[in-house]
Amino acid sequence: IGTSNNPLWKASLDVLSTFPLSSVDSKSGIIITDWYSSEKKPSERFKITVLILSKEITSSAVQVKIHKQYIKNSRWINANLNNEKNLAIERKIIQRAVEFRSKAS
Repeated sequence: IGTSNNPLWKASLDVLSTFPLSSVDSKSGIIITDWYSSEKKPSERFKITVLILSKEITSSAVQVKIHKQYIKNSRWINANLNNEKNLAIERKIIQRAVEFRSKAS
């Protein structure tokens, strides 16, 4: 994938910059955040995985998966999220990548 001139990679890191990162692998194009909770809902936590598949700025070049868990009886339980949240982050990354590309040219 390469990262030095890949606007999708830069955009993904930018969009996820407010989250704690657990793994960043530029060779495979994977970014994984650590689990995080909001102060408003400490009984829920989220983790985001971003996979960059191409240097092309298209919707098929980036995949986002949000993992959600909630606490029940002192254990974290996996929960399903609707795909809209994944798509919203993908759109944000693509939009930011377009901005980065237009600044570079």
